Amino acid sequence: MTMTYDELKEVDRLDAVRMVLPDGTAVTDRTLNFFPYYSDIIVFGNEYCESNEGIAKFIDEYVCPENEKDVTAFFQEIARRIVSDPILDDVDTRKNTHVNYRLLRDQHYSLFKKPDALSEWSEMRGIYFWHEYIIQSRRQEQFKKIVKKQDDDELFKISYKVKKVYGFSEREITYLQYFCSQAKLDDLDSSLNVSLYNWSKKKFTGKSTVSEYICSFLNGETTKNADKYKSDLATEMQMGRFDIPVATTSRCTMLDEAGFKDMSKTYSKLKTVITSNTCNIEYKYKSSKRPKRCYRNYIWTSNDDPIYLIKDEDERRILAVHFAKPEKMSFAELEKLWYKFVLECNFDEKRLSEIYENVIEPNPQAGESKLIIEELKDILTKDRINGITSGSYFSISNVMTIPEIAQQKADINRKIVKEAVMQLYGLPDASQRFYKINRLIIESENYDEKQELPF
Repeated sequence: MTMTYDELKEVDRLDAVRMVLPDGTAVTDRTLNFFPYYSDIIVFGNEYCESNEGIAKFIDEYVCPENEKDVTAFFQEIARRIVSDPILDDVDTRKNTHVNYRLLRDQHYSLFKKPDALSEWSEMRGIYFWHEYIIQSRRQEQFKKIVKKQDDDELFKISYKVKKVYGFSEREITYLQYFCSQAKLDDLDSSLNVSLYNWSKKKFTGKSTVSEYICSFLNGETTKNADKYKSDLATEMQMGRFDIPVATTSRCTMLDEAGFKDMSKTYSKLKTVITSNTCNIEYKYKSSKRPKRCYRNYIWTSNDDPIYLIKDEDERRILAVHFAKPEKMSFAELEKLWYKFVLECNFDEKRLSEIYENVIEPNPQAGESKLIIEELKDILTKDRINGITSGSYFSISNVMTIPEIAQQKADINRKIVKEAVMQLYGLPDASQRFYKINRLIIESENYDEKQELPF
């Protein structure tokens, strides 16, 4: 196990010199003159002169940063220690050190000549090394834990067991296999990228637990540890100017109970996000930064039917998997089951392409919901709306009392009714009230549109 950065600073100077010299090299007093005083500067300076990869390796092994802020803090600290090193700070002793350490000192000393120079430099270096080297290196290490040669026999066995426990259809199992395989491919054509939508209206079906297992294992964890890979839809779509998607730092991201109440304005952007493999990150007071890679492998969990998320009946980017109550198993058994399943999913791009073209179907429920909404719009005439309330506004509760709707509550719920009403009257106010006059505005806008000729 590598020592921490604080422990490295306490290492005896002689031992630090031995760490950077070839094994068996004798260390004399003359040899020691070539090196700085601080042990961490001795080791860091050796890596610094090698390459950026060497610097990143040093930071990752000794500092163990959790984000770019930790890397920034390290660069600030190391710069201060370099210029304050007793040997490098003294003209007479500095001239005896190796030229690489003298160069190291000169480069960092210049940062203290201008106000804010150190802060700006360290922040830029922190962002650069975090995204360009450290994250990329960690992903490669994680990748080794979850990928193996495709074994169809083993995959069939574990898939059969998963189907038996959860009652999945053959198509749903294929969707799960596709997603897990997709997440392992670094160079997959982004047009083949999909998201997994695990849903159930009932509680205790295991949709969240299974999603956490899959997300954890695809990120190289050996046990369920999904919290640091969770996010929300607004962050991943960068609805805020300075939002940083978790997809920039994880191979798979979980969106628990995700979705907006009204997806009509964001759905097009969502589809673009799913099939993109990069993004711009903007830091306060800093220029934009484009990470090397965004892994847009999203697992959604929801209590809502996918028809409320999927607006396009031809949509194939979001794969819905319905969870019924599974067979009873211990958490240890479930963890072993899903780890094995994730491990055995290793389809290549050719096979994924075949599945995408021949197995993945557009969500039929999206088309069905469109038909229901159109039928509701036919029912919700101006006269019918005026009949449920004499005021200038109305609510969804008022609409639900219309006989044709009230008699079909089992098939037509409030959400789909609200979707139909919003298409006729626009968005409700803060009190969830719809104003009758808005319908007149919508109808007048449609009336002004030039109609296509029938020939």
